[in-house]
Amino acid sequence: MPDILHELSTTEPYWFRFKFPPSAGKWWRKQRRLPSPPEGYDGQVWPPVNVDKKLSAKNERVEYERVEPGRFGSILRPCGFRVPCIAIDLDEMDQYEIEPLYEEARRKRDPARSPHTALRLLEHGNPGDAFAFLEKFGPFWLPKDGELLPGGSSGFGAYVTAGPTITQWLNLDIFWAAQRRYLAVAELFGAFRGDVQLSLRNAWKAIVDHLDEINKVQPPLLDQLRLALWAASEEPPSIADRATLLKWLLAPDRHLRERTPHFVGDELNRQVRDCKPWWRWVEGRGFVMSLSSMSLWAIIGQLFARDTLGVSWRICPHCNRLFYPSRKDRLFCTSELQVLHSKREWARTHRKSLSRKGQIE
Repeated sequence: MPDILHELSTTEPYWFRFKFPPSAGKWWRKQRRLPSPPEGYDGQVWPPVNVDKKLSAKNERVEYERVEPGRFGSILRPCGFRVPCIAIDLDEMDQYEIEPLYEEARRKRDPARSPHTALRLLEHGNPGDAFAFLEKFGPFWLPKDGELLPGGSSGFGAYVTAGPTITQWLNLDIFWAAQRRYLAVAELFGAFRGDVQLSLRNAWKAIVDHLDEINKVQPPLLDQLRLALWAASEEPPSIADRATLLKWLLAPDRHLRERTPHFVGDELNRQVRDCKPWWRWVEGRGFVMSLSSMSLWAIIGQLFARDTLGVSWRICPHCNRLFYPSRKDRLFCTSELQVLHSKREWARTHRKSLSRKGQIE
């Protein structure tokens, strides 16, 4: 039965990733923190896009240097604050298959090979990690005529057009907000299933603590409307009052354990609301239903959902490493750690048994 269920949950076979020059990769991987414009600089793009003097002289008009894909830019938004961005070229993208990466990650037990698990490995805010993910797996969404394709909307400002050359930039603030949101939901469900060493209460607390960043990706993961639905006849707390909200959420009558899988399911459904079903022939099985996705964000949600059908990725309680267990009862990432854990559990249980019999003090 698990194998059949696994076949019934399949994903869009292709997505797109950026092609960046090697020099861009070298620059991004050296950065631990992105540089900031000098104090008082008020240009829209920093570092500024300079005039190409040779080309200007040749064409007898002002021409600007080409903004290479992968270039960093601190972009001033109309609202007055800056966002870190990376220049992109939608004409310079590669198409790749998703399914082989997903299967290879499980087969080789390597989370870095599939986008839905590689996303959990990123150090939040690390510029080099963001660049490596975009280069290997591509963006969560693709822009189209200033709007985003269906399959999950990104929230305001996922892409920015700026500079004298009308360059398109990917907003890294939104990229990290999406990673934070996915990580919070994945760890919430992991806490529910026991796949991570995190209590369910602390998993919900993490969502509340990072809610401003999480809700940059629309629609909101948790908002006043959802609280009102949960509250039934009582008045829910304000979403802005985080201390009161957390106390209210963690109250025994909130039934968070019963509510958690439905909350995660609602998030997955939001991601696929614009996906289209299609039938795919599987030799020896018959036709199976797949979902045609128009965003990597929706594909990541589908891959996460597929993992819940059986043994799923876990976080080792010893080294905090994401790993794929060889057996359902495997809790640690290596055989040595698992054996040591089993011996300690046996000793602890045996000691309690002897204590009850009065054979030890």
